[in-house]
Amino acid sequence: MRNSSIHYHNQQQQQQKQQEQYVKQRPLPNTHSLFPQYFPIGIESITAQPSLNPQSLKNNSNQQVHQQRQPSIPNMITNVVEQRKPDQLFPLWNANQSTTPPLSKAEQRLKKCCSRLNESDPECKKRFCGFEAFEPQTVLYYLLVCQPRGPTVGQMWDCASSKQNHTDCCIQKGVLPACQVYCETTNGVPTDYGKYLFCLGHIRQIRDCFREHLETHHNLYGDW
Repeated sequence: MRNSSIHYHNQQQQQQKQQEQYVKQRPLPNTHSLFPQYFPIGIESITAQPSLNPQSLKNNSNQQVHQQRQPSIPNMITNVVEQRKPDQLFPLWNANQSTTPPLSKAEQRLKKCCSRLNESDPECKKRFCGFEAFEPQTVLYYLLVCQPRGPTVGQMWDCASSKQNHTDCCIQKGVLPACQVYCETTNGVPTDYGKYLFCLGHIRQIRDCFREHLETHHNLYGDW
């Protein structure tokens, strides 16, 4: 009995070794043939991919996100141009529009008055016939250039003031009493040009009174 048990045990070990050797030598089955619905291409056709570095994965991910968030400058310009109509590319500029603002009614009436001054100097009328000439930094130069040229200064002053009494307007604007002599213009411009230096600080207020009157009234010659 003992010999039979030993023989049977040896036979079992030999069969187990043969099965292990058979399994090692047998090729792996094709997953595509076994499970076509889960493995459409089989293990043999899969190409091994190189191992990826975690740092490179992070860099590639950041680069892709940056490219998605930041479109290229040429693409941005192209999109803007395509979205705008041709006449909207420069909405604040028009080739046909004038860069000079339209003149106010007072300015137009003043220039019409100056155009009637046949005895006044043409250069002075061209350069200084405008309310912008009544500025502290301009009026002295105007007097220096145009005072020696005949009746130019007096006549142009009459066109600007319309030879009206603007004293009330000057008082409302805070013009000093000593300078209000330039507001009362029914008798023309004062001949004492030296007082201009003292009253330069009020020349704009006096000018504004002249302009406000001419904005709603005709000029010295009745022109509107």
